[in-house]
Amino acid sequence: MSKLRAMHPEAKVAAALTQCEGADAWLPMMASVAPKVVLLKNSAYCAIVDLDPWP
Repeated sequence: MSKLRAMHPEAKVAAALTQCEGADAWLPMMASVAPKVVLLKNSAYCAIVDLDPWP
C-alpha cells in the first residue's frame, strides 16, 4: 500500500480506501477505458477503484 500512497495524493488514496476498509494489497488492472487498481483484503477481491497504477 505504501507504493500506492507514494504515487497518488493521500486524500485520493484515502477516498479510494473507503470502498474497502482494511485493504492490505493491490493489483493493477488494465480496463477498457482507463487503468484501475484492484484492492485486496486477506488476498481476496474487495473493490476496484479509480486510481492509476501507472501514473
